[in-house]
Amino acid sequence: DLLSRREFGERIASLWLNLARYAEDQAHQVGGNTSLNFPNAYKYREWVIAAFAAWQLGAVVVPLAPMLQAREFGFFLQDAGIRVGVVGAELYDRARQAGLGHAVVANVMRGAQATPGVPLPDGLDVTPALQGEDVTLQDALRAEPAPAAPVTADDLCIMPYTSGTTGLPKGCMHTHRSVQANVFGAGAWVDGTVEDVFLAALPFFHVTGFINSLMSALR
Repeated sequence: DLLSRREFGERIASLWLNLARYAEDQAHQVGGNTSLNFPNAYKYREWVIAAFAAWQLGAVVVPLAPMLQAREFGFFLQDAGIRVGVVGAELYDRARQAGLGHAVVANVMRGAQATPGVPLPDGLDVTPALQGEDVTLQDALRAEPAPAAPVTADDLCIMPYTSGTTGLPKGCMHTHRSVQANVFGAGAWVDGTVEDVFLAALPFFHVTGFINSLMSALR
């Protein structure tokens, strides 16, 4: 199903409120780092809503690969100082084992329907037992919309990590200004319009998928 721009904005604001309430309850300063840890899958909009909600909060998005095991996830939590995360339901147990403080859990297969001849992937449609104050994405989206935090072009926007082939992964710090410059460059290269339909095959946790498959399509 499709979302209007108004519905898209309302969902972003509602999720922002859930993340902000957690930060205040834990005596955290509004902002910090928020991890996004689930695949594009069939419901890519969960990734989009989570990213924009984090930016509304004034937080930095740290996109992580859904293939991470608990030990690897734990490294990124410590290195990036991640406080909250929006995670796929199938990855929730790993996130908790890694020490994630607060999780908003998204079942990316919720409501998905198989196409004839193309079965849905196994292992994604799960309902984990949530701990503490963790919530499902559906519950978080029922909150009243909240106003945005003040963010400037020079504030950090996203911090993807290198692969760590020859050493430990390193966070690459990008401001809203540098992301915008890349998005406009990619948009000029693609030359898409509002009438186009984009196939987002590249993972959003990778900079190419984030800029070319996601952000340039939304500009």
